[in-house]
Formats: sequence, structure tokens, C-alpha cells
Amino acid sequence: SGGVKTLLVFLTATLFYGTGLWLHQSSKLFRSAGQTFVAIGMVTLPLVGVAAYNLVFNEQHAYAIWFMTSIVSCGAYVYALFKLRTPLMGYLSVLSALSLVESAVLTTGLPLYFISWTLALVAICLAILGKYKHLWPEQKEPLEFSAHLLLPSAVVVAAFNIQTFGWWQFSAALVLAAAFYAYCAQDKDQSIDNQSTFYAIT
Repeated sequence: SGGVKTLLVFLTATLFYGTGLWLHQSSKLFRSAGQTFVAIGMVTLPLVGVAAYNLVFNEQHAYAIWFMTSIVSCGAYVYALFKLRTPLMGYLSVLSALSLVESAVLTTGLPLYFISWTLALVAICLAILGKYKHLWPEQKEPLEFSAHLLLPSAVVVAAFNIQTFGWWQFSAALVLAAAFYAYCAQDKDQSIDNQSTFYAIT
């Protein structure tokens, strides 16, 4: 049945994830294999939601299933990030957090322009976390790269929404973008400083 198949996907993801964490913690010799197993489990975990949507709920409640899957996935990703502390896990955790935020917007029925605003707010949060080098040094690059990727995406989404929701939501996205680049311009890293100052001025 659909429920059994969905359960098998969940057990497969859990098996890879749990075994990978155990291998990573048990011996330095198996750390590489452990990271691979964890990555497989993390990639498989969102497929549980896909299976539930198609096999259990007959392609209904898509947003709610996406939201619940994102909650579980985000928790697993963040836990793996704390245990493995690798840049790859940082990127995956950012994607998972982004999925959680966007699915929450759609599940609650908020207007679509909230998607662009949440993208910008997530970018600002990532920039703040990335700037504190002493807090999590190995995650500085994933956090800052993701932030500088998400912010322009937020402005593009807001631009596409102009025809439907008007210019005011686009203006709000631009205000968030200006705040983001003004904050990043304070970074002591010269390359980031030059890039952020340029964007803030333009």
C-alpha cells in the first residue's frame, strides 16, 4: 500500500542518516563514509514527503505536506550540521531553512509577495550569522554565499509580482535589499565590502 511504501522511504532515509552519524562519530577512519551516508539520508528525506503526497494523500494537501516535510528535514539538517560541521552541510541546511520558510508562507495562505520578503529576510539573517566569524568560522562562506544569492532572487520575485500586487511590495523588497547591502558593507572583508557598497549605492 501507499503507506507502507512511504514508510519504507522514511526508514531508508533514517537508516542512512543514522548510520552515517554513527560512522562519523565512531572513528576518524570512517568519517568520510559517514558523511556520505548522512548526505544520502538527507537527500532521501524530502522524498518521504513526495511519497506521502502521491501515495497516501492522493495528491492533496501539497503545501501542508511540504511544510511538515520541511520541518523534519530542517531539524535533521541542522543536527547534522552541528555534528559534522562541514560547508556542504551548511549549504544543505540553508536550502532546508529556505524550504521551511517558503512552505510556511504558502501553507498559511499569505499573499505571494511574502515570498520575496521572506527571501530577503532570510538573506539578512544569513548575513548576520556569517559576519560573526567567532561563532561558526567554517560556515562563514556558505552563509555569505547563500545570502548574496538569495537577496537578488528576492528582488526578482518582487519584480514579477508588480503586475499582480503593485509597486509597493517591490519598493518594500528594495528597502530590505538596501538594508542588506548596507549591513554587508560594514564587513571588514575587503572583497565583500567593495561588492556590497557597490550594490548599496546602485
